[in-house]
Amino acid sequence: MNTSGKQSVNQNILSPVSNIVLAPPLGHTGEVTSHPTSSLHQPHAVTADYAGLRVFVGLLPVVALLLGFFFVRAHVIDGPMPYFVDEIRHIERGRIVWSFSDTQTSTTPGKFLLYYWIGLFDLPDHLPGWMARTPVALFTLLGAAGTFALARLMFSRQTALLALAILGVFPFMTFYERLALSDSMTAALVVLMAWWSLVVLRQPTTKNGLILGVLLTFMLAAKILAVPLLIMPILAVILLSNHRFVSRFNLSQQSLDAWRAYHKPLLAAFVLTGIIWGVLLGFYKYRQLTDPAGTSPIVDRYLYEGVRSNLHMAQQLSVSGRLINNLRRTGEVVFYLWGPLLAGLTLISLPILGKKQWRETAFLLAGVVLLWGTVIFSAGRLTTRYLMPVGHLWVILIAAGVLALQSEMNQRQGRWRAFAWIPLAVLLIWGITFGGPFYNKLVENPAELALPERDTYEYFQNQTGYAVRDVLQDVAQMPIISHDTNVPIVFGMVRTCSYLGNHISEDVYNHLRIVCSPEYTEWPGRDWPDNVMRYTYLNNLLAEHGPVYLMIEEFQEERDNRFLQIDPRILQGRLEWVATYHRPHDGVQVSLYIVHPQGQIMSNLRPSPEN
Repeated sequence: MNTSGKQSVNQNILSPVSNIVLAPPLGHTGEVTSHPTSSLHQPHAVTADYAGLRVFVGLLPVVALLLGFFFVRAHVIDGPMPYFVDEIRHIERGRIVWSFSDTQTSTTPGKFLLYYWIGLFDLPDHLPGWMARTPVALFTLLGAAGTFALARLMFSRQTALLALAILGVFPFMTFYERLALSDSMTAALVVLMAWWSLVVLRQPTTKNGLILGVLLTFMLAAKILAVPLLIMPILAVILLSNHRFVSRFNLSQQSLDAWRAYHKPLLAAFVLTGIIWGVLLGFYKYRQLTDPAGTSPIVDRYLYEGVRSNLHMAQQLSVSGRLINNLRRTGEVVFYLWGPLLAGLTLISLPILGKKQWRETAFLLAGVVLLWGTVIFSAGRLTTRYLMPVGHLWVILIAAGVLALQSEMNQRQGRWRAFAWIPLAVLLIWGITFGGPFYNKLVENPAELALPERDTYEYFQNQTGYAVRDVLQDVAQMPIISHDTNVPIVFGMVRTCSYLGNHISEDVYNHLRIVCSPEYTEWPGRDWPDNVMRYTYLNNLLAEHGPVYLMIEEFQEERDNRFLQIDPRILQGRLEWVATYHRPHDGVQVSLYIVHPQGQIMSNLRPSPEN
């Protein structure tokens, strides 16, 4: 980062002895000193005011871009797109993490920084969703500021402004940064860590090293998946420092020079990170030894065991099959969340950037490869949002690459120079035809978005608030058919039933009673309770209150329906179908029934839509 300090006249050599103003030579831009008792016009103050005004004006575009960035993240953040299951689990943990009533939630170091962060905002047991999502969007402002700072330090102010503009409408970032997920916080901390690594190179002090250690610690606390990025400060020394490695010869001497220059801040950073994480992992290991059944893994096994889960039906994939599947999903991310135009522009411009500034390019690409390579080669089931923590690095590469391509065309003779405006024009066209329309759909009707297959499944088809929120809103307005209650009773035979309150407003929440069977986590093997257990709860409810409403998920494939299907041999009552609610993209549908106890004389019951 280009910094300029103030210049002043040496008072030991030239002491003012009268009200005479010492005029600077031509071209001098520093301060002008006059007698402190002078009542005449003081250019010192004028110059200082001008410098302050210049700084203010220079910051205006940065502030405007940051405000635009936050608007895109926070506008209608709790609108048409409901929570999906992972968000709700994070919110549930955020509600209790500060109470330390659940040791597992408060101390398992997987991604608990998110829980502590959103837990500061006194989350209610119901909507509005902005109370959980907005804190994450607010945190992403740190990532935007870090993107500007890193791009300016590595390349130029122009690159930094362009990177900030791209980041504002980049679907690869905007989609995930509007959700209550840990990946967005991880991305912000990754770019801050990369930026501060370069600050340490300029000022290799122990204090700066400790700050770097704090950032590394927080980055891992946001998501343990970021472990491979721990070596980025070392890569910064190798590639970008004053003692960077310049040849493959005499590596020992180059290493010794780098060690002498930077060992203090690097040791401070890694020792601090090691001590904090040593304590966290030590306590986690103690819990594993004393309570193995009650200690969940830091990383879910399905993420690295090569298992593709179709609800509860698991199919083993070979290593090659897993790799091909993960590469396919990565390609879908680039196609759907970057767009062919931006992907093509990046592919063309990166070699030009690498030729002009290969060390900076290598540093940023190393961060991308470290994370993407780890995820692609190790994930048993690649979730596309796991690729976005290095999204800020990609944005800087894109911005720097576009400007490098433009510069290269300007330096050429003839037609090339005449068309040097094309890279920026292509970027503008991408923003207008891809980034802008994507955001418009995101805030108006997210179900219309074209997304990677995995994202469509997670956020729309499967365990989301779609359908269930409509069922609950309708039941709250339906007649009370049960005894000994002043609100409608609905029995939820759906996954994550205990989280249903998160999908509805306080008014709806207070006008119905949701009853759930035991959570599946209470059963051996963490499988769903069998039908006998579930229907025991429902039958007891019928005996106590008479007719009740029943909401149940219905899957398209029969092999999946066996987990939640209605079993008339066990149910001590008769069903009356009310309505069926559909999730987007032919997702898992939810049907609403009235269950009448056995013994009631009922006629003309319609047990299903087909009957």
